Amino acid sequence: RKALTAYRVLCLGTPCENGKLTAPSLSVETLATLADYVLVEADGAKTLPLKAHAEHEPVIPACAGRTVCVVGVDGLGVPVSQTCHRPQRFAQLAGVSVDDAVTPEAVAAVLCVEGLHDVVLINKVETAADWRAAQRIAALCETPVVAGSLWRDDLRCLR
Repeated sequence: RKALTAYRVLCLGTPCENGKLTAPSLSVETLATLADYVLVEADGAKTLPLKAHAEHEPVIPACAGRTVCVVGVDGLGVPVSQTCHRPQRFAQLAGVSVDDAVTPEAVAAVLCVEGLHDVVLINKVETAADWRAAQRIAALCETPVVAGSLWRDDLRCLR
């Protein structure tokens, strides 16, 4: 409580190997009673822009009010094997080969089949071609889609 009165944003976690953080000592449910918003990174993609989830992922807290799936538009046009975490799973869900270049249709297919989110955030959208690709993904998704560049603080609702 004291830290939340002094700072608008806190990053909490328990240090673990490789300089990473794991879950904080306080439960997400407890943190939710203390803060206006609690953001939980439920699942990383090993610095890759796209991912397909294993059956045990992501670990979403029971008290989650919203689940956002973040997609990097910079993964489009690159072979699945080079731009996706769990490329075989991604290819299987999208109905493509791991050697195929990722298309907006493949991204949307994986998002729809997995159904693990309430909102999609397409990040790193900076060029006209990026916006066209983001709009194509949004048109194929069943949930709201926000796109833009977090780095540039430019986000727009597409669907």
